[in-house]
Amino acid sequence: MRRSRIKHPPMDPKRQEKRERRATWAVAVKARDNGFCQRYEPIEPRGRVWFGCTKKATDAHHMLARSQGGTDELWNGLGLCHEHHMWFHDHRIEAQALGLLAHIGDCSELPEED
Repeated sequence: MRRSRIKHPPMDPKRQEKRERRATWAVAVKARDNGFCQRYEPIEPRGRVWFGCTKKATDAHHMLARSQGGTDELWNGLGLCHEHHMWFHDHRIEAQALGLLAHIGDCSELPEED
């Protein structure tokens, strides 16, 4: 017996364009990072030697969240494996302390948009 597929109404064109633009951004971020997760942490007290994740980057993360004015510019993206992407969202304070996640107070340090 064949299952019938649920037919969804067509997506709003503006929403579809936004989704496609974000997907293009995510591909560009992961390509820039050579397809590897960019989660690093210091293994020496002074942070001179860093240990990085060796997993494939499956997600693209906004360092400054869109909800805080972050954009889909390449500089605002970080390629991450899914595990570390979830870690960023669950441990925002630690991610900010490592300089891997920005917050609204950091906007003066961000590059200006054209």
